Amino acid sequence: MRHYILTTSLVLAGRPIFTSIWQDIVPREAESYPFLMHGLLAITALDLAHSQPSRQQFYFDLAIRHQDMAIALFRPTLNDITEANSSAVFAYSGVATIIAFAMPQVSGTLPSDPIADLLEIFKMTRGISAVLGAAWGWIDRSSLGPLIRFERDLTLVPAPAEVVDALHVLEERNRLSTEDELVREVYNSVIMNLRSVFEHQSANVNRTVSSRAPTFSWPIGVTSAYPIALARREPMALAILAHYGVIVNNIRDCWCFGTWGSWIVNAVSRALPEEWQPSIQWPKEKIAEMN
Repeated sequence: MRHYILTTSLVLAGRPIFTSIWQDIVPREAESYPFLMHGLLAITALDLAHSQPSRQQFYFDLAIRHQDMAIALFRPTLNDITEANSSAVFAYSGVATIIAFAMPQVSGTLPSDPIADLLEIFKMTRGISAVLGAAWGWIDRSSLGPLIRFERDLTLVPAPAEVVDALHVLEERNRLSTEDELVREVYNSVIMNLRSVFEHQSANVNRTVSSRAPTFSWPIGVTSAYPIALARREPMALAILAHYGVIVNNIRDCWCFGTWGSWIVNAVSRALPEEWQPSIQWPKEKIAEMN
């Protein structure tokens, strides 16, 4: 656990104010909950695989073994969440999400279908969030509470003008292209949710800290109809996803997320017909500019 304490915990913390939570509190929780311990060992092995290319395969295989054990132990716990284990479940859910993003960054193999892989991550995060349910109150009052209170209590600032303009293009495309009123409202709500995430990122930039939580909260917060439309590769759903790719690209400084933003935008560009390309012009330009 030495590498975890000195290095990997800082990756998970993302902000100095959360360092003690991930260096001290979470490992103590892990001593009582093996699924969390295996999760921490899995992300640590991935961190070592990333930082030591000569032993990449060894550590990658080790990460897979630990993650397999973590999942096997975690699944039964989801049927019996209590105040005592809720913090460990919450901590592991965050670790598991980062592992899902990190695995292809370390494996050396580009995802054949980044959209399908991302949908699996969405499914996992939405599922765990739903199962936690009433446990959020316990978590809020626990020693891990600051992890959720920081984003909740953050004073938002307006998104940059270029973001506002890009989302307006999406809204107009939705108004003109989506005939079904109910479906149109679904997309409008998802776009509004996207705007909120950009505002969270803008607020965090102004506070000179890197925000990762909104990246995870967006798929949790959108209506259940959106992932279904995305799985069908509906053009409007794909165009919205390309803009989410910019959000992911904004946290590319963390190796776990790395090139995911580019993968998402490029995959959407390949999937959309020519007449839809103007709807994702800004994400494509932004990815090219930032990478």
